[in-house]
Amino acid sequence: IVDVRRGDGTYISSSIKPDCFNPLLFSLLSENNRIDDLVELREIFELGIVKLVILHANDYAVANIMNIVKQFEKVIDSGTLTDRIIQQHENEFHSALVEATGNPLVVHIYQFLLEFFRPTILQTSTTSKTSFGQNTLEIHYRIALALQTRDQAQAERAIVDSVKTWGEYASM
Repeated sequence: IVDVRRGDGTYISSSIKPDCFNPLLFSLLSENNRIDDLVELREIFELGIVKLVILHANDYAVANIMNIVKQFEKVIDSGTLTDRIIQQHENEFHSALVEATGNPLVVHIYQFLLEFFRPTILQTSTTSKTSFGQNTLEIHYRIALALQTRDQAQAERAIVDSVKTWGEYASM
């Protein structure tokens, strides 16, 4: 609606980007959501996503997910972990995960949900960076391994643990 141009002023936009103002996202963000409700919502979607990845993803997409986890591991091992790196890894991992479903509708809806969850992800990564980073690495590694072996039961257990851990950190 408003276009702010640094050093030049504020202007009325000639067009509105679709992602600039999503009424549903705005509505959800303005509600006082309980963390338990967020955990259930995220768990439902991520269980479905790993099921679709196991059914439809090619080896390249699954290898990409594992490579993202291994890159994150290198950062943790180097001792250079920051809030920004955790958040970047979260974005890369979950984007690669949903892209691997091959379903554009699921991709679009999950990207919307990630925007909805972003404030709690930011909160959890800054609350206890070291333990959250290590837990994130361990759980994402379990998910990636389960996807590589196409083990749905293992993938589902890892997702449930992941969402539970996120919920615990988010409620701190």
